[in-house]
Amino acid sequence: EQRSQDAGFGGRGQVAQPAATDATATESYKGMKAGADLVVNTGTFTINSADDAVHSNGNAAINGGVFEVATGDDGVHADGDLTVHADITISTCYEGLEGGNVTIDGGNIGIASSDDGLNAAGGSDETTQGMFGQDRFSGGGNNTITINDGTINMLCGGDGVDSNGDFNMAGGRVVMLISSSPDNGGVDCDGTFTATGGAIVYGGTGTGSNPGGNSTQSYVYFNNGVAAGTEVTLRRDGQTILSFTPAIDCQHIAISSPDIVSGNTHSLYSGSSEVASATAGTGGGDMMGRGGMPGGGMPGGKPQN
Repeated sequence: EQRSQDAGFGGRGQVAQPAATDATATESYKGMKAGADLVVNTGTFTINSADDAVHSNGNAAINGGVFEVATGDDGVHADGDLTVHADITISTCYEGLEGGNVTIDGGNIGIASSDDGLNAAGGSDETTQGMFGQDRFSGGGNNTITINDGTINMLCGGDGVDSNGDFNMAGGRVVMLISSSPDNGGVDCDGTFTATGGAIVYGGTGTGSNPGGNSTQSYVYFNNGVAAGTEVTLRRDGQTILSFTPAIDCQHIAISSPDIVSGNTHSLYSGSSEVASATAGTGGGDMMGRGGMPGGGMPGGKPQN
């Protein structure tokens, strides 16, 4: 039996854990904790915790369910691999989803984080009491973040995606904006950012990496600012490719989508006004923009085809 202190946890659902484990039960400030692998298949969960809201010392598979989370540390953390296909709203956290490798296969996910939204790194987080926030995960390695499907909206005080290896964008619809310092970006990966499907909008105070490697779709980059609360639309030859409404002012925006045509000019509109144009595949300037002070609040929009 594992006890959670100062962690408001309520809900009904199906949670599976291995019967045999070497892990011992200890006092914890975590909301839902497994000493080994964790599998959640369905249910509705409301968690308010000082430490990680959902935590596994092994691998974690969140295969379904609805989660409403507020935490002083990670929204969902696995020392091993983390796989997600669920509806998860994290209204406040240090980092949103964290694991050795992070794979998102579907669901609706909203994250407001003081640091990174998605983080893939090696190490473990064995903290049970005391200060919460930075885990014992280390930089460098072959850790990977993969998005195969789902609708994801993030507003982050650090990086949007932080992978110590590769970042693979293979499907889904993603808007991740950062209000952060100059060393952070919407996409920060030590390996290769590969875009083969889905639509992704990233930026704010900085964009970071651009798609490369074996990417099969192109991207456009703009360093002309757009205002919070006004619908932003990407168009080519008068046709709308996608639109979203940013929750913060954005100095830099990068967009990758299967509908962006390499070598063609694409225009960015804020409301009814054209604010910039760029040629796909080459962008409009430096891919790493300047940063700012961390912000807060929930993300404000998603791509609409």
